[in-house]
Amino acid sequence: MKVALLFFGQPRFVDNTEVEETYKKTIIDKYDTDIFCHMWWKSGENQEYDISSWAQMNTCPILPNAKELVYQKYNPILLIDEEPQQFKFSQKVQEFVDNKFTGRNPHHQVHRNNGNYNNILSQLFAIKTIATAFDTYQKTSTTKQKYDWIVLARYDTVIRDFPDLSSCDNNKFYLSHSHPRFPDLIQFFGPKFIDWAKDVYSDVDFVYKSIWEPSPEAFKKGSFLRKFNESDICPCPVDARAIRE
Repeated sequence: MKVALLFFGQPRFVDNTEVEETYKKTIIDKYDTDIFCHMWWKSGENQEYDISSWAQMNTCPILPNAKELVYQKYNPILLIDEEPQQFKFSQKVQEFVDNKFTGRNPHHQVHRNNGNYNNILSQLFAIKTIATAFDTYQKTSTTKQKYDWIVLARYDTVIRDFPDLSSCDNNKFYLSHSHPRFPDLIQFFGPKFIDWAKDVYSDVDFVYKSIWEPSPEAFKKGSFLRKFNESDICPCPVDARAIRE
């Protein structure tokens, strides 16, 4: 079984051996796995990532040797590194979010700020970038490699338990059952769903009116439903958590 593991976003805590060990145990060493990476990374000492208000973190240092560690631990087929960028919603999205979520829900009020909006778009852009690079690779590489499964994952996730892919249907899009609305941390799916990942950033301007809150999960689900159906989504038991220190 051929698996593509796509890492995206901030390479938080890539020096944590527990993360590496769990990915190897549940995915990398269990299947014939190729790894593809995108990372927001800036060289130099004492650099910090922007942190969303819902992240339950005080600081998040940019490891100066993050690229080196990712190469050592995961030996990716390709690694794209970019300095962190500043993103903004288009005017129509910004106005809609401000009007819909201002003063209506204390939870939304806490998290409704430009720093969080930047981080939402940063995550979606990172997913788009690695998905597009992966799809280009599989279409243009000399081997014309085909993959049975694509796993989309963050660098800071510890996986305690992960389904056996041989018992899953790759015509479905699998999410953790941790909550009912497109939970974060890790997703896995068959090749036909790669178009969702490639378009998830550009879809923001088309799906913003469907979001239930200003969060990455809301925009990701809206993008998914532009191309696929609710019945394609398959929540499943995945025991995963994000490292926070």
